[in-house]
Amino acid sequence: MEYMSVRDAARKWNVSARLIQRYCAEGRIKGARKSGTVWEIPSDAAKPKDPRKKEEAVETIYRNPSFPNLMPLMNTAFLPGHCLEFIHGMKNGPRKDIAFAEYHYFSGHPKEASQEAEGYLTCRDAEVRLSACLIYAYSNLSLGNIQRARYALKEIKNTLKADTERSSHARSIEGFISAAAAALLHLPLPEELPDAKEFMPSLPLGLRAFALYVQAHYLYLQKKYEHSIGIIESALTMCAEQYPIPAIYLHLAAVMDHMSLKQADRAEEHLLAAWRLARPDDLIEGFGEHHGLLGGIMHKGRIFLNRKLFLVSKYYIA
Repeated sequence: MEYMSVRDAARKWNVSARLIQRYCAEGRIKGARKSGTVWEIPSDAAKPKDPRKKEEAVETIYRNPSFPNLMPLMNTAFLPGHCLEFIHGMKNGPRKDIAFAEYHYFSGHPKEASQEAEGYLTCRDAEVRLSACLIYAYSNLSLGNIQRARYALKEIKNTLKADTERSSHARSIEGFISAAAAALLHLPLPEELPDAKEFMPSLPLGLRAFALYVQAHYLYLQKKYEHSIGIIESALTMCAEQYPIPAIYLHLAAVMDHMSLKQADRAEEHLLAAWRLARPDDLIEGFGEHHGLLGGIMHKGRIFLNRKLFLVSKYYIA
């Protein structure tokens, strides 16, 4: 019998090598065997079925978040290519509007994201209000509207400060929002940021995965590349890849780490994994945000993924 490597199987089935390794470890690839530290996969093996797919229909979300209105799209495990399908299927209301604002931001349409978030900057629901403020700050920073971005950050600070009960729920929200704002807006982490061990376990998996990206990014900035990679590897192993938006950011952080360690092949693997998740729904914003940190990997001839990503990278260079 002929065998192929994990990387060969990943290319053949258009998934990440990490996912192939997980399939092997879980016994989901018939005939796969381990030789030393590497997996060997029968060349005629069938690609395992995605557990998120029903027999006849696509299951676009399979977990109900415990923080239903806090960055709902980021916190959703949807199948790549079905992002808008999921949003359109949501009940009309603030949660759906915030999800649309998230989609427009992460797909590179900050003007639309800003307009959709603006109406919820003073919403009575704290989760909706904080989500709106975060998106409004992101999008207006991209648009060059610094005063509007500062206004949103001030609203975030006021909202968090107004919670006098300091419940564990509130501390989890505070930890996530503060860290997310710091990472994506390139601000220093707040001195009074809650301990990650305190708020991370309370977060649902999608938000927890993004919080781990924030932690990995922070370690990258401290040049602790191996530690950062360790966090990313653990997050991706523990189901983070099922949440496309956090997974894209985790893979891009891994590219930064591996390029800093001059491990171009590993960096390329993570870049292509991020692109496989992003391309079906046009979730290209993360590539632009990280462009200057990717060590020039997108400028190698074999890494120009398509014209749209090339134009995004040019936009951020300018």
